[in-house]
Order: sequence, then C-alpha cells, then structure tokens
Amino acid sequence: MRLRIGKAVRGKSVLRYAEIVDDIVKDGKRTTRLVRYLGPVKSEEDVERYRKTLALEKRKMSVERADIRDLDILPHRNFGMIYSAGLITSPLRKAFELLGEHGDIIFLSAVSRLMSEDGSISLIRFHETSYYPQIRELKKDSIYEALDHLIEKKDEIEQAIVSALKPDLRRVYYDLTSTYFEGREKNDLVLFGYSRDKKRGKKQVNIGLMMADGIPIHHEVFPGNMIDPKTLRPMHIDLRKKFHVGRVIFVGDRAFGRRPSLQYLERNEYITAVYRWDQPYRSILMSTEFGERDYIKDLDLYAKEVDVKWSTNGLSKRETKRTRNRRAVAVYSPERESEDIADIEEKVSVVKSMIDSGKRGSDLLDALGKLRSYTKSNGTEMDHEKIKEMKMLAGRFMIVSDTDLSISEMMKGCKDLWKIERSFRTMKSFIEVRPVYHRKDERIEAHVFVCVLSLLISRLFEKALDDSMTIARISETISQLEAIPVHTEGGTIFLRTESDDAKNLMEKMNIPYPNKVLDTW
Repeated sequence: MRLRIGKAVRGKSVLRYAEIVDDIVKDGKRTTRLVRYLGPVKSEEDVERYRKTLALEKRKMSVERADIRDLDILPHRNFGMIYSAGLITSPLRKAFELLGEHGDIIFLSAVSRLMSEDGSISLIRFHETSYYPQIRELKKDSIYEALDHLIEKKDEIEQAIVSALKPDLRRVYYDLTSTYFEGREKNDLVLFGYSRDKKRGKKQVNIGLMMADGIPIHHEVFPGNMIDPKTLRPMHIDLRKKFHVGRVIFVGDRAFGRRPSLQYLERNEYITAVYRWDQPYRSILMSTEFGERDYIKDLDLYAKEVDVKWSTNGLSKRETKRTRNRRAVAVYSPERESEDIADIEEKVSVVKSMIDSGKRGSDLLDALGKLRSYTKSNGTEMDHEKIKEMKMLAGRFMIVSDTDLSISEMMKGCKDLWKIERSFRTMKSFIEVRPVYHRKDERIEAHVFVCVLSLLISRLFEKALDDSMTIARISETISQLEAIPVHTEGGTIFLRTESDDAKNLMEKMNIPYPNKVLDTW
C-alpha cells in the first residue's frame, strides 16, 4: 500500500486529493487498486496526517495477516475512563485549552484520581500503564510546570467552566472541609486548626467549595486556622466578581447556623441548617408534632414552619432588625429517625459493655472517647436523660432562612446541599485529596484544584446517568474497556478489548463506543 496524491481540474482550479492505493497484479497485468479515499490536500499538514493514516492501515493489515501465535501482545492499558472522560468533558475543551501544552497533563491527572481509589499511584506510573497518545513521554518537571500553570489560570478556567456548562447561579451551595498534611510544613497555608478529620497534632488547610446545579464552580484554599464564618465573605465576593450574578441564595450546612455566620449571611439571602442541640432549637424540635399536611412526598419527609424567639443580645439595631426576617422550619424524616435510633442503641450497648468491663477513672474515660457523651461526668453511669433527648431528636433537623421561598423549595435546596456534602466525601476519599506532600503554597493550591477538576468530571459522569450510579461504580464498569498493545514489525498498534457492561453504560451516557483499532505508535 502507498499514499497517492492526485489532482482534479475543476474549471480554472486544480484540486489535490489523497488516496491509499495498492499495486497489484491481475491477469498478468500490473494495476492499481483504490483502498481508501482520504480527502482533499490543502497543506503539508494534511499530507503528514494522511501519512500517519497510511501507517496505521499498514499495521492493521500486518495484524490481520499475521498468525496469532507470532503476535507480541503486551500487557493491557487503562483506556475506557480516559476515553470516556475526554468525550464527557468536550464542552470544557476551551477551559483545558487555556493551559496550552499543559492541558493534557492536567486532564490526565484529574482522570487518574478517579481510577485510583487510594490516590497512591503516581501520575507518571499511571501514564505508563495507560493509553493516552496525546502524551508520549511524561517527566516530573513537566508535571510541576503544569501545576504551576494551572494555578496561574485558575480564575480564567473557573469562568470558562461556568460559561460552558451554564449552571443556574441563582442558588449556590457552599461547604467547607479540611485536609491534613504529613510532616511539618512551614508556610502560610498549612497551620493547626479545627480538624474535621479528627487528626490531632497534624497541620491542615481548609477548602471552601461552591457548587451550582450539582457541579463545582468555585473553590478556595484557606489557612488551616481560619474559622468557617471568615471564609464566607471572600468566597461571596469572588462569586459576584467572577460570574456577575445578581440574586444569590446562599445554602450552607449547620456550621453556618450560629451567630457569627448568620450575621454575615443576613446581608444576603440564605438557607442554612443549625445545630439541633442548640437552644431554643432543641426544645422546639422535641416538642413539634407533624401532620399529613406537613408531608413533602417528593422528598419523603415532613417540614413545617415554627416560631423561634431569636436572641438579640449584643446585636446592633441593624442586626436586630434583620433577625425579624428569619424563618425557622422544623424537619422530620422517619427513615432517618430509624437509622439514628439504631445507631444510638448500638452505641449505648457499647458504652454499657465498657462500664461493665471494670475499667475506672481515666482508663474508662479514654476508652469511651467520643462515647463519653452517653454517660455522666465520671463515665461510670449512663446518662439516661441525655439518651432520651437523643432519641427524641432522632431524624429531626432545623432549617433557618430569610428567603420568601416555599418550605418545599427550601427543603429541596437543603437536599441538594446533602449531595454536595457527599461530593466532598468523594473528593476526600475516592478522589483522595489526602495525603498532601507538596511544600509550596501554590503547589498545594494546584493539587486541590486538580482534585476539584476530578470532582467536576465525576459529577458530569453522574449527572449523565441522572445520579443513578456513583462515580466509583461508573469507573469500575467503564475501566473494563482497555487498550491492548500489539507489537508488529512496523511498530505497535493498539486494539480495544470487548466489554458489554462498559458498552451498555456508555450508550446510556451517549458516549460512542470506540473502533476496534485505536491508534498506532
């Protein structure tokens, strides 16, 4: 087979075109057979592209004609998730193009975190075991350069993502988490603070994440000692500055339901949970009765507006006036009540066993740990009154808002926030932010950004399936589709494996199944 460049006259124009032809002998005569028409030739780049196509066709033929016993079949490589992620993120092509030559490295890094449950595999090792022809060779210096460029382009990339996906920015959800560090870091971000990971003695950073329509749109890395309320203002300013949004209803979890956060939130519109053990919420929740008219069928829970006497001690006149707009909604979930009570009874049983074990004093208190709340101060006697209150609060929550939304709309916002909290757990476990080993502030921020991009890709996969599957199951299924390197005389050709499960799942997400022959090296 060979490449033939032909010419065709069209009026006064002469057009060039490319074909793959084969010289054969038929009936004793030498003749040329057309194998494949390739297309017009307008530049030398076209010619070079057609030469690569010819090389691929030759290798395909060599595989077809070869005895399978003579083929050198190499170990399979990761392919399905990389291929599918490339297509599902096609609307974000401009965002990755902002990174120039570094875009492929960042994309591969984000996808690799979706496929490595413990986050332990290095990007270089992942590349060596994957089929991703956009990157022929990967070195550590190239990865660091890509990370540095990523953080330089952070604002532009976030804006490009919002521009491409066009999420509804009228309701923004916010959550804050922390991630700890191994070793002793010395910089302005990694500091001792309240650890949500319960890792005492380890420095950390805080990560604020804003989501809209179920996708991450903006995030920020804060010093490890910054308290929740102080992260609100910079995140809110960034949101308005970057995306030029008008009305924003801020939805936050219970960490924002105490006075310092509420005082900031009340300059805007908000929906937030509060700590149900705080007064007066605790007494109201335990005494509230729910009826059939309070049932929200779509959400399978009960919710009703209740009266709360807000404390205004120490507030200014303006702040006191704002409290008049607050609305409180008591929420009850029978399903969650059953789960909570089962959990309480299980812990009560554990505490009783510890008390009966014969341990006393500090030994008993150390053994109880967080379960000490089930006992009185000395740890040797069950706190039955406290346990009774726990059961009365099981499955019950309190929501505070200053919006004019219906109760049903408020509860939908809170349910969406629970999805975001699950996303945070995904980012910290399946995508595995921890452990972080980078030393420079910028590299730490870039590392977190890669994890957020992984979260973004995972959410695009999940949304394509209407949240019927988690990213862990999606990755497990599509990863069955692998690339098989086959070494031939002319080079290495890559074939895909067969997987009905992967094919069916990809069809549901409108991702075309790849051709049998992938490419050649």
